[in-house]
Amino acid sequence: MAYKPALSEGDLHSKNFKAIRTWVSENKSKLKAPPNKTILYSGRDYDLEDMEDELGKRVSPEDRKTFMGTPMYKVVEKWQKHANAAKDAKVGVGFKTLPDILKTLKPPVIVDKDRKEIPYPNAWVFFNELGKTADLDALLPNRKKIAKDVWGELSDIFASHAVGDIQIFDGAADDYGILQKDKDFIMRELPALLKDPKLSKQAKDLLAKKIGEFGSHFDRRYTELLRNLQDGRETLKTK
Repeated sequence: MAYKPALSEGDLHSKNFKAIRTWVSENKSKLKAPPNKTILYSGRDYDLEDMEDELGKRVSPEDRKTFMGTPMYKVVEKWQKHANAAKDAKVGVGFKTLPDILKTLKPPVIVDKDRKEIPYPNAWVFFNELGKTADLDALLPNRKKIAKDVWGELSDIFASHAVGDIQIFDGAADDYGILQKDKDFIMRELPALLKDPKLSKQAKDLLAKKIGEFGSHFDRRYTELLRNLQDGRETLKTK
């Protein structure tokens, strides 16, 4: 095999960034759950009543700082596990999240300066590490921004591919308040669902409810999308 010199920093960054963009382009059609099986989630589950029962007192601000609740993905995993064990389709057998789908896909192939591939077991591990692992800074410029942008894009694609019924698990923000508008669920997934013509009446009703709950995050640019959602609901009622 012919010797190839080490990649320059600029060529290394360009090659790895291109690998990620190529991966997204080639896997867009695969980023979807089966019909009627899409799960979207965000935030944390804070069961303060259980916590107060355990403490035997009202939850203080100090308690809240140490009690971070349960990440919503763990709530979803528990729900999925119960559904599959019960084999009850009405509960949620076969429902899939974006991470579930990413775990079934091969990762982007990125390399070090000597062109050696960096191994990852699947796309979920790769994109999760991309946002968290400082060791990748040498391989990609603006690693954190790239990770944030890609996760937003993947969320948008996954939500836009939803067909039929959906499930939404949305909790509270880390400060116990309403989820903030910088969340991909707010910025990317809800708007993508608003433009999705393939949703069922159940999904459209649920979406309308969630848009109402997070209405403060949406401005008049969404007026037309909301009108289209309502028109779609009316069309479904006449069928």
